[in-house]
Amino acid sequence: MLELVSDFSPAQWLGDEAEACLEFPDDNLWFRSTILGPRGYNKYARLLFIPDPVSEGLSENEGGRFTDFELGEREQLEFAVGDMLPYTNTPDDGYIAIWDGWGSSLAPALEAKPKFDIPDRAYFVFRADLRKFASGDVNKYWMSQADILAERVLFEGGYEYIHHMPVPAFIWPADRAWCIANDVDPHYAGIGGSAEAIAAVLSDSRLHAKPQKWEAQIPHYGI
Repeated sequence: MLELVSDFSPAQWLGDEAEACLEFPDDNLWFRSTILGPRGYNKYARLLFIPDPVSEGLSENEGGRFTDFELGEREQLEFAVGDMLPYTNTPDDGYIAIWDGWGSSLAPALEAKPKFDIPDRAYFVFRADLRKFASGDVNKYWMSQADILAERVLFEGGYEYIHHMPVPAFIWPADRAWCIANDVDPHYAGIGGSAEAIAAVLSDSRLHAKPQKWEAQIPHYGI
């Protein structure tokens, strides 16, 4: 269901894209490849976790919130993956990259494992059945692996809390039919894929998603 890998060849295309984009520093394309995913997909979209800023310079704390649901980022990503499963030939074989900067959400034992590096970012890479990710079973498995993957916190009085799986930074099927990029900084995840896959996400009433051209300007919150 979820296997930590040390062979990073399935993720190398993400690293190659980031390195290639470093040739265009004035366009900040490397950053764009981490927030929208690699170039070359037919269509792109942004999955909004909070609404876009209505004016420049706003912080996220000053921005609005969606009032029609209270789903967390991971749950929204699970829905998006489920929407796109019909548009890959490898729904049971994919990869999830988790940013190494989640700190206390990760078990100390995991911190010592090999990481996949791109400029300014490092990730733990897992092979996963994306059908199980979409159903929430991967998160349940993560939490069952306390002290191996999930951080276990013990409070006075014997109360125990086990962290959920951190929000993935990248999710993609083995055939790369689509890719979700979810960098820690923006208020959205970027999705690239076929017209059909992107249409499935855009039409999901459970989500707040909008079309996005890879090279077009994107509104961001200030610090």
